[in-house]
Amino acid sequence: MATGAGDWPLDNDGKPMVLISVSAAEKWPHVQFGNLEIGPVSVTRFVEDREPAIRKGVDVSLALCEEIVGNERERIRKELKG
Repeated sequence: MATGAGDWPLDNDGKPMVLISVSAAEKWPHVQFGNLEIGPVSVTRFVEDREPAIRKGVDVSLALCEEIVGNERERIRKELKG
């Protein structure tokens, strides 16, 4: 991946790539502690400026955010059970 002016990444055809960012957070109701908030978690990446690449980049990034939030929720759940 090459870079253009200002170090902005370029695709294989020399066109500027698109910057996408997705995030996820979750409020988890808990009797003892009220609402616990997990996140926000965000993923930012560059993808080629083509619709399929943008959609795939968003889908993969969102799945990663959701996985991280889910892992943190499970970690908290186990910790609270003690």
